[in-house]
Amino acid sequence: MSNDIQINLNPLNSNGEEIIDNGVINTRESRPAGTLELIRTGAAPGSVGVTMAPFPDPDFDVDVTEGAAPLTVQFTDTSEGEPFEWFWEFGDTTTSEEQNPQHVYDYEATFHVQLTVKNHAGEQGKRSILKSNLITVGGGGGTADGDFLVITTLGNMYRWTSSGGWSLLMDVSAIPGGGKISTLVVFNGALYAGTYSNGRLLRYDAGVWTSVAEPYPSTTSIYDFAELNGELYAGVGPTYGRLMHWTGSAWEIDCYQYSGSRWWRRAVPYNGVIYGTGFIRKPLFRTAGLWSEEVGPIGDEDMALVMFEYNGALYVATTYNGHIYKYNGSGSPVFLGTVQPDNTDGWSASSEVMFNGKWHIGTRSGSVVKLMADDTLVEVIEPFSYAWIWGAGVKTMAVRDGELWGAVENHAGDISRIVKQDGTLWVEQSTNPPDGGRVSRLYNWDDWAAYL
Repeated sequence: MSNDIQINLNPLNSNGEEIIDNGVINTRESRPAGTLELIRTGAAPGSVGVTMAPFPDPDFDVDVTEGAAPLTVQFTDTSEGEPFEWFWEFGDTTTSEEQNPQHVYDYEATFHVQLTVKNHAGEQGKRSILKSNLITVGGGGGTADGDFLVITTLGNMYRWTSSGGWSLLMDVSAIPGGGKISTLVVFNGALYAGTYSNGRLLRYDAGVWTSVAEPYPSTTSIYDFAELNGELYAGVGPTYGRLMHWTGSAWEIDCYQYSGSRWWRRAVPYNGVIYGTGFIRKPLFRTAGLWSEEVGPIGDEDMALVMFEYNGALYVATTYNGHIYKYNGSGSPVFLGTVQPDNTDGWSASSEVMFNGKWHIGTRSGSVVKLMADDTLVEVIEPFSYAWIWGAGVKTMAVRDGELWGAVENHAGDISRIVKQDGTLWVEQSTNPPDGGRVSRLYNWDDWAAYL
């Protein structure tokens, strides 16, 4: 598609008439609101070709994704759109502004890498790509000890290790206002939590949660965090679905939910705005001023808990029939198929994680499928074979030392176990959480230890 546009140099007056005065544009005449003005004098009226700089499309390759420390990784920029500025964040607090940097990882952990590029489109044309859990340093070979930060459905926070089992880090009774921790985020170098049932924003300081933002009226739960342009946002509900913006001292409404839905269940930045999904057969939507706008339907579905950006597109997988859709930034989401291998309905999508450069989707059958570059799905872990698993499946997943871990629960909610991939199977690793709840969130301990 050409980036050339033709602009008519003959302006209009308030009556819609062209203004021509010996080849001179009379700029003192009124213009309709939003009219682009070009001033040209001493020449005949006409048109001019203007070349618009396209936004960049960031991407990069690496020569290795895992190994023992110290691990040297070569990063190669493959971005399109002729960027001339690069900013790399390697996930270990170090950065680079080279186009194709080489970086050494000195300690064992799993690292996210983000590249931000800029071209002649200017500051508004900055674009970023984040590849989560891309680099794994240490362990490997299936011998690493499990070590995870765990949030349970009752709001307690634990550390769980393969060798030591469960250790309570924070009792729900210590959370201000009586809420339950629902999700975590690191923002501006500090650990924050959103709460379920009272909608507070908490900050973790030296072992104590402090309430830094009171719940906004009619907001009872924070479901998801999103960061965009250095600002923190949260999808909330359930009484009224909204996207909230944290000012640094309080919540303010950034955008109301798509009409008729009570949840802003997921919040994912894509193409410079935040996209969301709701509840009770609502479409994919995005921010558009104070009110969100519909992007397109995602089937006759209950809601979508799985949403992520991959290779310049937005993917959404639904919780009821396990349908997966792809949105390229225009038109409506395109149906790709289902997460069930025979492409029939039945397995709902419940969780996602980036592992070895590919997005993996956990299902309510206990299986895991991998999204390939050609948008096909490949089953990598079979449905969980234990009889108690029916109906709930893979609640959450995490990556540690080059291995895929998860938390699997049964439909009744009385069994919840941490599991690890072994070939095409899940293998149980833990007992139930001691508080009697279920594992809600599973985080690689190394990614969060510095903040605890």
